[in-house]
Order: sequence, then C-alpha cells, then structure tokens
Amino acid sequence: MYITIPTSQTEKNSISSLFDHVEIKSKKPIEAHVLSSVETNRVKWYHVNPDSKFPIYIHSLKCYNEKEFIYSIKTKIRDEGNLNEKKLLMLSLLCFMETEKDIPEAIHDSATIITNMPNLNNDIGQFVKEIILMLCDKFVDDELLNTRIVNKVGGNMKVVEDYADRVAERKINEKNEALVIKLRKKGFKIEEIAETADVSRDFVEKILTKVEA
Repeated sequence: MYITIPTSQTEKNSISSLFDHVEIKSKKPIEAHVLSSVETNRVKWYHVNPDSKFPIYIHSLKCYNEKEFIYSIKTKIRDEGNLNEKKLLMLSLLCFMETEKDIPEAIHDSATIITNMPNLNNDIGQFVKEIILMLCDKFVDDELLNTRIVNKVGGNMKVVEDYADRVAERKINEKNEALVIKLRKKGFKIEEIAETADVSRDFVEKILTKVEA
C-alpha cells in the first residue's frame, strides 16, 4: 500500500479516519511494504494518530543475489506461469541487487525477462515496464543498449503507431477496392463510383485498370 505522508492536522485526521475505515472494512491490519536499494531489512512504524499506527516493512534489494533471484523467477514462471506484483516489481529492479554485472546490463536483463513473460497482467506489466524505462533513461548512457532496452519494453511508440496506421490504411483500401469492383459490376460509371465510394477518381481508375486488364 502506498500513501502520501500528511502534513496538516486536517490531512492527519482524514488519513486517520481512512485507515480506521479500511481496517474495519477489510478486517485485516494495515501494513505497507517498501523495496529499498539503500536501507537494510527493517520495520518502521507510521503513527496516524496517538491511538493508530501501522508497520512499514522495508525489504532491502541488496539482500538478494541477482543470479539466484532470476533462477527462482524462471522456475516459478515454468511451474506456475505467472508472478505476483511484488516479484514483478523486484524483477524490474534487478540492477539494485547484489550482482556482478553493471547497472545497464542488469536493466537489460530485467527488460528481457519481463518482455518474454507469458500472461503478463496489463496494468502491473505496463507499470514495471515504465520503471525499466525510467531506469534506462537514468543509468544507460550507451545509445545502442538504451535503444535496445526501450524497444524491448515497447517504448518505441512511434514505430508501433506507424505500423498501426499502415494496417488501418491497408484495411480501408481493401474495403474501398471491394466496393469499387462491386459498383462497377452493377454498371456504375467511374465518376459515380468515386462519388458513391467517397474515393478519388485516380483510385477508381487504378483499381479498374488492375481488375479489367
């Protein structure tokens, strides 16, 4: 659970009421988990008010070995087919674990594993991809590697958009071509076909030349 630490008394009162409501509604104690690249494993307590507090569990990424973690992830994917949100988030942060690789290489590993993962939930999948893109922008200076990582996680949206536009245009042209041929078979003249199908005279003539040749 992620929260914004309140500063004013009004905000504190609102947060206090919110947590009391959530705790009663869920019938479970409130807790928060933080993945840290700096701090050690420990628990902090956040006091909402004098009578209400909840634990913040800090999980140190430095306590994980990158090779061992990747092996466990691949085994879990093979056996179960998916990962929970915590594992996915940790996977996007391989570069902060204990590793022999430099940060750019570890970020590339994260991108490769995540993009090859089957049944990746769209929302959390997009979120971890955005984390990788942010890390890539901050830590990967090599332009070739940077581009490779960005393309892996789908960051090159211009290419994707151009492809989608080409597919859409091709489908429209195919539909218009079928209509031109159909109208011609019914005896329509070129001007009438162009007006009815809402296409140019050149388009009609090009189609008819190909069909009637």
